[in-house]
Amino acid sequence: MTRWWACLLLAACTTRHDSNVYGRPWTFTVESASIDTTQANGDAWDPDLSPPDGFVRLYLDGHQFATSPTIDDTYSPHWVYSPTPMVIDAGMTLSIDLIDSDTFDDDPVFLGCDIPLTPDVAADGAACDGASGSLQIGVAVD
Repeated sequence: MTRWWACLLLAACTTRHDSNVYGRPWTFTVESASIDTTQANGDAWDPDLSPPDGFVRLYLDGHQFATSPTIDDTYSPHWVYSPTPMVIDAGMTLSIDLIDSDTFDDDPVFLGCDIPLTPDVAADGAACDGASGSLQIGVAVD
């Protein structure tokens, strides 16, 4: 009886985090962020003291493949932004920048949040926590 339960539990675990996700298209969805009220150095995000204008850049193995729309004047931007699905192979890394868009110089909320693309990420999505904010990314595998 114990062996049967162990097999059942093992099957449930391997089904949820199936390594069969590689070589298939992954859709990344930029969902939401939380941005601190000031930059890590204590400065305001914008000269007029308004909230940041957040956008996200996505990179796959160091090559930028998408930039989200900018969400103006909020510490809690929400997107439903999904660039073209990308075929993912084992060992690839997603890198994320969350940035405050400004007229002259953009201010990073965080840069280079690296996420190894594992079966767990395929099943659960991913989050980045930086010095001045955090971001949620949803993942779907076709």
